[in-house]
Amino acid sequence: MVKLEEIIRFIDSKFKTSTFDNYKEESGITYNAGRSIKKIGYATNLTPEVIRLGRDQKVDLIMTHHDAWKFIYGLKDECKRLLNENGISHYYNHLPLDDCEFGTNSSLALELGLDEVKKTCDEDGYKCGVIGEYKEEKDIEGFIDLVESKLEEKVQFWKFNNKPIKRVFILCGAGHLTSDMKEAVDEKCDLYLTGEKILYTVEYAKLHQMNLVVGSHTFIELFGVKSMANIVNDEFKDVEVVLLKEQHLEANGYE
Repeated sequence: MVKLEEIIRFIDSKFKTSTFDNYKEESGITYNAGRSIKKIGYATNLTPEVIRLGRDQKVDLIMTHHDAWKFIYGLKDECKRLLNENGISHYYNHLPLDDCEFGTNSSLALELGLDEVKKTCDEDGYKCGVIGEYKEEKDIEGFIDLVESKLEEKVQFWKFNNKPIKRVFILCGAGHLTSDMKEAVDEKCDLYLTGEKILYTVEYAKLHQMNLVVGSHTFIELFGVKSMANIVNDEFKDVEVVLLKEQHLEANGYE
């Protein structure tokens, strides 16, 4: 059996950014149940739903990209209560996981068959986006079908030109800022792919005639968490890893 502290030390060793002053603010243990780890469940978000999924699958540790958000008032207290009640530990890794070679953006680019060209979108020293290229051009309809098959949900898209897709800018999560989109324009990308949008996102894409595809914040970032969990599984062979499949809340609404 493996101790939580062993797993966290191993994870930290895989991040080049672990020497950053704010690394511990962007990753860490929300709750330590004091149990050995035999089974890990992974998801994008820490929510009561995810904790209950972990309880039902009898996991000892939940690994997520996001900690419980403080601005969803009461969420963190409720999550800590449920983690304590069910004896489940929790670890999250945010900006470092966006930045690294097995992280949210790089893992999604790999899933989409893109060759990563460069990392971009600096935030506190972390590179939170990537640019990828296809060896052969794709039409936007084919690209959208591919994204939807990977995310297992419908996406929103705005087709502002008829050019084929070769150079793609990926900013997983809340990539709705026009300051981030400007990098995609400056880098002559054909398409901007992210997990959230507002009016200004669409208007900026329209102004510069750049195609825009928006999935959900949750599922566009899941592949990085999966990669992190699988790296842990490769090191600790006796630890089982399972997906805690969240509801497609952003895409479909609550049922």
